[in-house]
Amino acid sequence: MSLKLTEKRLAAVYECLRAFAPFCGWKLPPADKVQFIVAKTRNYVAAHCKYAYTDHHIIEVSEKMVGHFDGLAVAMAHEMIHMHQKIRRTTTPNTEHNAEWHKMAKRICRRFGWDEKAF
Repeated sequence: MSLKLTEKRLAAVYECLRAFAPFCGWKLPPADKVQFIVAKTRNYVAAHCKYAYTDHHIIEVSEKMVGHFDGLAVAMAHEMIHMHQKIRRTTTPNTEHNAEWHKMAKRICRRFGWDEKAF
């Protein structure tokens, strides 16, 4: 059985992860300040973006690519790293995952018991 995704459920998983280290120390915005979208694409699992010149963050999760809770938690944590880097302005132009992102991903995967290769 596939997990039914809703914007409310995406927000709930985001808030759950935000309560755990390292996310709780990152000063990420609360869920009510983030727009959550259930996408209907097979082109990606999840994505984070931010409107230019604003603090408005968007996290999308594809209902076609995520069907179970563990996959949703992994996808959300992945995008939360992107959000954290965007807020801190530590992204690297023309690079989706820089060295800092990989270091944070490795730490998070170890903490939560997730496969780094699938993260």
